[in-house]
Amino acid sequence: MRYQYYLAYPDEYGPGMVMSCVCDTQVEGDMSVQLSLRRLMAKVSVSIDRSELNPDVELQCRELRVCNCPQWATLFSQSAVRGKDDLFRTGFTLSRTQCNVLNPYDNRPLSEEAPLYVLENLQGDKSDLGTYVEARFDYTSDSLWTTADQYLIYRFRLEEEGRWDIRRGCHAHIRICPVGDGLSTDGWRTDRTAVDYRDDISWYKVYPADYIEWSVGEEVTLRAECFPERTLCTFRQESLFTQSVERGMFSYRLGEDGHSITLKALKKGSSMVDIDFGPPINDTHWVLLVCDP
Repeated sequence: MRYQYYLAYPDEYGPGMVMSCVCDTQVEGDMSVQLSLRRLMAKVSVSIDRSELNPDVELQCRELRVCNCPQWATLFSQSAVRGKDDLFRTGFTLSRTQCNVLNPYDNRPLSEEAPLYVLENLQGDKSDLGTYVEARFDYTSDSLWTTADQYLIYRFRLEEEGRWDIRRGCHAHIRICPVGDGLSTDGWRTDRTAVDYRDDISWYKVYPADYIEWSVGEEVTLRAECFPERTLCTFRQESLFTQSVERGMFSYRLGEDGHSITLKALKKGSSMVDIDFGPPINDTHWVLLVCDP
């Protein structure tokens, strides 16, 4: 007969955790037997070491959760869920103030440990049913951040000897050790899609000047630098610029990076070049060119 213990919700262990044992002993009369009980759950302790982060990077853990959490476990034999319907997509979870232990107020690089619990799940090579831990962070640096309710996410397999196994009664330890900007890896383990350039910091510069005097036959290259670097920069093909080209005052070619334009003076006169900067800068800059004043 197969006995199973079911959870109604991921952290339903009430006043205690269910325990069991398997013992092959013949009991006679009033003899006593000692039973070595094991919890059906494993404990996972998570800590964070920020000692290798860049000085401008701040990571605040806002949520710690078990994902692919089993809804049940067998009492007297090894346990492994059979399909995704046997899993809570999000299991035991610590959030906000429950994560304070991972965010030392005195800026110590190594935090204390925060505990998570999960029923046994021995999946071996079946990664789609394997259990893992997900840590969600508010992220801030000099140039990047996560906005409200958006997080940098780190994920960690609960494994044993390279297999997707988490055993009952065991105590696993995970130490999160981000390095540099904390974004050096990407993909399943590090989900940085929510990390974006800060929209409270933006600027642009145009070289060599806003007013340029030149002579027929000369070339000048206008170059725009901006932050964030991904900002769309457009040299407008309209207004006085287009009229000047049509009148044969100068020719031009755009740089491959889209942030520069090279002009060649063909006849006397004056014109303007309009440079548009898209979000988050949202501004226009003008350069006045005067040929043989």
